[in-house]
Amino acid sequence: MLPHYHLSLSRNLIYSKLSGMSTTPKPCFSIFVIILFLSHKACSSIGGDTLSSGQSLAVSQTLISQESIFELGFFRPSSTNSLNIFLGIWYKNFADRIIVWVANRDSPLFDPSSSRLEISQNGNLVLLNKFQTPIWSTNLSSSRSNFTEAVLLDTGNFVLRDRSNSSTIYWQSFDHPTDTWLPGGKIGINKRTGKAQFLTSWKNSENPAPGMFTFGIDPNGSSDFFMEWNRSQRYWSSGLWDGQTFSSVPDMRLNKIYRYSFVSNENESYFTYSIYGVSVLSRFVMDSSGKIEQLTWMDGIWNWNIFWSQPNMQSEVYALCGAFGVYNENVSTYYCECLKGFEPFSIDETRLNDWSGGCVRKTPLQCENGNSNANGKKDGFLKISNMRQLPRNSKSFPAANARRCELACMENCTCTAYTFNSSGCSIWKGALLNLQLSPGDSAGQDLYIRLAATELGNAGGNRKLWVVIAVLVSLTILISSFLLCCLCLRMHKRKSTYAWELWNNDQGVELLEPKLGYPSSTSLLLRCINIGLLCVEESPADRPTMSNVVSMLGNELAPLPEPKRPAFSTGRGVMDSIPSNSSMGIYSINNITISTVGAR
Repeated sequence: MLPHYHLSLSRNLIYSKLSGMSTTPKPCFSIFVIILFLSHKACSSIGGDTLSSGQSLAVSQTLISQESIFELGFFRPSSTNSLNIFLGIWYKNFADRIIVWVANRDSPLFDPSSSRLEISQNGNLVLLNKFQTPIWSTNLSSSRSNFTEAVLLDTGNFVLRDRSNSSTIYWQSFDHPTDTWLPGGKIGINKRTGKAQFLTSWKNSENPAPGMFTFGIDPNGSSDFFMEWNRSQRYWSSGLWDGQTFSSVPDMRLNKIYRYSFVSNENESYFTYSIYGVSVLSRFVMDSSGKIEQLTWMDGIWNWNIFWSQPNMQSEVYALCGAFGVYNENVSTYYCECLKGFEPFSIDETRLNDWSGGCVRKTPLQCENGNSNANGKKDGFLKISNMRQLPRNSKSFPAANARRCELACMENCTCTAYTFNSSGCSIWKGALLNLQLSPGDSAGQDLYIRLAATELGNAGGNRKLWVVIAVLVSLTILISSFLLCCLCLRMHKRKSTYAWELWNNDQGVELLEPKLGYPSSTSLLLRCINIGLLCVEESPADRPTMSNVVSMLGNELAPLPEPKRPAFSTGRGVMDSIPSNSSMGIYSINNITISTVGAR
């Protein structure tokens, strides 16, 4: 509570000065101020709000705005053991340091003893590391070192200006916001240069590095504002400005605190806001959760309150859980979890609610190792039910049924998932983003995720095993064909007709029994089906002998006859189709003796 009393006192003095009123602080409050200042102040000010040419700001020093609203200096993330050092601006006198701007969010410092901020010989603000190498600069082209000064204003704006004419601004932090937008700042675009101001979230609550979410104006010139994931996927739009509010933010009408303005001319388009009353602090924040929030601090409340926030639902934020991460409202850890067979990319994803790195496979796919059948194990698919929505950027595939869709994905190592529904077959390549489970018992769609065999809890057979299975299946078809042709020819013909139609339409793989797993070569499977169809030809003269079948199976390169469409009539009588001397035939090929059984 003490920091809030201190802030309230300082700000009341400021507001009184601005309004021309005289306010005398109570003695007890002054004591609190002194105690708090001595206990809370870890750094020393260099003596004001200004950094002049020839001066340096060390890690142990700060600049304080004229009315003690903001402070500029070096900081480390407060609740981590990070050694990273950043130059930033924060509200002064709050118990929790609230950072509103960061200079070197991409390039942290590491050595507190030698790092410093200064005005260079050419008039630029530069941040130097222990090697005296600039890691951040204002990058002004013209030289003006003897006439510049850097000043921290009570608005939170850090400006590089002409020392003799304070209205001449060479550079200002308001033109380069990070995740926070303060009153008086702009979010817009310079139409002449194409330079835009936009907010970019922190990577997580303790890392000011640029995150995945941004907020900015429509670059095409309209008054619409967007939120995007990775500067590529838009997931929220403000709607057009009607003079008072954006169509998607009706809450903006319900206030007597803020004055919003949209400006558009031949040079620029931008949105800005100010405050009617003086006893209010406000900030917009592009949060690492993917939401834009406007927060308000008022006297007597002692807390930051969210005035409005968008999107309304956390589930509307695109790819919140990163690649192969799943948004699940039943999970307490920031609503995110990894798919089975995957794990968080880094510990930050579970400790600091940073899921920007998503999830990675625990076990690489066999095809990624250049061996689709190593150690007798094969990749497979895991069914994920109740998906609220499927990932974007799917590719349609012409498949008659789920089995063909599955095999199409399996044959391409870059394919990571597939689904088959009333709309047909869809496959996904690469990372899966924006995965969301339906809440509770809500019905959703099924998605099949590609995993290594060890993650599926079972192993597929190797190629030799598959060949054995294929041959056994073919021989079973062969023997059954001869017996069933004699005993129930009409019924068998109906089944073989269905098989022939699939084979003739290049859908022979649909005859594969799913429990057998995936063949390493579909050509072998189709060859076995071709042989089986030849064995049930209408005329016995067109059917291969057992010796022919063995030869066909043993020589995969030899061409096969095209099977004819099976007929539904028996043609000749069953007994007429069996040679009188065929009760037992013995053939020998390659020293292998095979007996065929004929009906009596």
